[in-house]
Amino acid sequence: MIIFNPPYLPREKHDEGKDTTGGKNGSEIINKFLNQAKAHLNKNGKILLLTSSFTKNINWLDYKKELLGTKSLFFEELYVWELVCCI
Repeated sequence: MIIFNPPYLPREKHDEGKDTTGGKNGSEIINKFLNQAKAHLNKNGKILLLTSSFTKNINWLDYKKELLGTKSLFFEELYVWELVCCI
């Protein structure tokens, strides 16, 4: 199992260098991770991934995903996903 709490917020001009930004759409680091994670998962391995309502354009590839939970915090909604790769 891989548990990943990535930087997931879209980058604003005033956010340069902050650890909470995941790229222009907030998904660039997540997309890179999902692409590379397959090589590190055992058969039937799982990923737990945190995303935000502000994260746009996630490329889920061929992962099967299930929403495990949500949490409203101030101005955003957080999501915890369980992903299983189609190996």
